Amino acid sequence: MNTNSFMSFDICPCSQRRFWIKNVGIFGAELTLNIFDWGKRQVEIGQRVAQQSQAEENLARIDKRIGIEIDNIYRMLERSKKIVEVTREAHSLCRENTRLSESRRASFPMVNKRQIRNAY
Repeated sequence: MNTNSFMSFDICPCSQRRFWIKNVGIFGAELTLNIFDWGKRQVEIGQRVAQQSQAEENLARIDKRIGIEIDNIYRMLERSKKIVEVTREAHSLCRENTRLSESRRASFPMVNKRQIRNAY
């Protein structure tokens, strides 16, 4: 549907014509409507609705995928934290073991390895 408006004003310089008025003003509006568009507008509306529903489905799918990825990454982070904690505990136990070994060696300086094995 298209709409146009127009206005014009003419002064007729020729005085030969008796039946014409010298000052003529014209104004009006024009409306163009294609009645026989064979449902073109309805088809366009249907296409837009289909595009919108497809975009909403894509948004929901991407949102779900992002949630799953965030959950997996969070679980990996928690697992890594536990591994770091266990590694720190193993390191402290290793240091304690080394300290105890050093204190045993200091208390038995002359004993060889065979005697230590037999003692335990």
